[in-house]
Amino acid sequence: MASALAAVFFLAGAREPIRHEKFDEIMVGRINIVEPDGTKRIVMSNKAQFPGDFMQGKEGARPDRNSFAGMLFINEEGTENGGLIQKGGIGADGKISSGLSLTFDRFRQDQALQLLNHDSANHQQTVIKINDVPLYTVTSLADNKRLHEAAGKPIGSN
Repeated sequence: MASALAAVFFLAGAREPIRHEKFDEIMVGRINIVEPDGTKRIVMSNKAQFPGDFMQGKEGARPDRNSFAGMLFINEEGTENGGLIQKGGIGADGKISSGLSLTFDRFRQDQALQLLNHDSANHQQTVIKINDVPLYTVTSLADNKRLHEAAGKPIGSN
């Protein structure tokens, strides 16, 4: 009888109850917050593991982001729709290179609202940008690639 009961639990996929862990401190390089189906919704990362951009569930390269750490927000379809990125330091040449940007994007569009701070050896800027642009037809990943190529810009550039 006991072996039959054990077999039922084993075959039925009995699981341990959900545990809620508590930590005083954790150290990680990247955290992907995902939906039950695996769709990424928030990515928090250090500079070394910072992702590219996300469009319709596919991650694309963004070499212009290789000096940033931060957090990206990703909508239900798997497209980036904002984020918080930051960097700051003094280069080998002794010059400052620092910045922080919090953005909120329109659906499949670029930033609609941006809080930005940028510091360099030659320039300092702190702004609130409101990009009041016309509502464009919602584009697919293929449309976006075609439009960037027609403009002579790599994907991920503005």
